[in-house]
Amino acid sequence: MQAIIDADEVLQDRVAKVYKDKTLTNDDRVQRLADLINARSEEVELADLINARSEEVALNELIQSIKQGQSQNRKRNPTRAQRISEMKRQLKDLIERILLSDERASYGDSEENNADKRVWR
Repeated sequence: MQAIIDADEVLQDRVAKVYKDKTLTNDDRVQRLADLINARSEEVELADLINARSEEVALNELIQSIKQGQSQNRKRNPTRAQRISEMKRQLKDLIERILLSDERASYGDSEENNADKRVWR
């Protein structure tokens, strides 16, 4: 019992107060000391559980952030073949837009020409 008391400063202060109380009998003093030791061990155990839980929460948060970082789709540099394929697609789209705009322009021109011809006739 003395080793337990010597190892804990908080318990040493509480035990000193029990010894200073001259109204207690030896049996009461022993009972109070036992109660103090039990209460202090419960306090320490609870503090250890709280610390362990907070460490567990912190570790879980760290693991979660690592998992999220790994699961995110990272943008990678395209291969040469992928770049060429993308350029071909863009070129094809550009050519189609040019041809489409030329068709619209020539169609519009022919309508305007026909209208002009009708007016002059």
